[in-house]
Amino acid sequence: MDAVYNAGREHGNLHRLFDGGHSIKGALEAGWDAVPDANWMENVGGTLSAIWRDSVTPKGMPFVTLSRDWYNEATSVASRLSERGLPISSEFVRDWVTWDATEFVTSSLGAVIVVFQFKEDKAVQLARTAGSLGLVGAASANPLAVVVSGVALARSIQVRGTAKTGEEALRGAAVSAAAIGGGKLAAAAGLGSIASGLVAPIAVGVGASVVIGILADQWRRGALDRREERELRLFDAVGLA
Repeated sequence: MDAVYNAGREHGNLHRLFDGGHSIKGALEAGWDAVPDANWMENVGGTLSAIWRDSVTPKGMPFVTLSRDWYNEATSVASRLSERGLPISSEFVRDWVTWDATEFVTSSLGAVIVVFQFKEDKAVQLARTAGSLGLVGAASANPLAVVVSGVALARSIQVRGTAKTGEEALRGAAVSAAAIGGGKLAAAAGLGSIASGLVAPIAVGVGASVVIGILADQWRRGALDRREERELRLFDAVGLA
């Protein structure tokens, strides 16, 4: 995956965005072609291992290969917005076009919860989940979480309509906002004199963990309720209730 970078050191520490070997498609192709005489299992294992090693780093991996011109223009716009007081930076732009292992795991857990809430009688919980995941995704520049949130939101709107879904989504977003805010205070208190720039990512991480915990607990309670309902129906059937 680093063949282009190793050949000329082009693009420096941003080379993953532009060299073509670290996008999802490029990484799969590079890993598969790395050892021509390897068998199928070796290719799969080697490719997944290489992707995992790069995805656990802070820089992550891009979804698609970007052009340097596009990236420069996007970061220029971000800089102008930052000057006007908006919390957007070139680092935020880079986060939006990349993914890493933490974002993948967080989004996957959210997706599992969404799957279990897809039934019509879970539309309220689904809307709240959409709001929670959407805010966490936006705050942490995690497009995977935003996609999962969008799917959940669309399903809830289909069942309950736009207005009711919006109300519940805002309630879910409020939970995320409170969790992230609490995480920020905790991080600031714990860091002391450490650079304040570390507070935001730690806050979002703490907040995301709290939100996923809350959503998982909601799913667990729903599962217990469904189990109790099945047992009551069984007791009714045999005349015990």
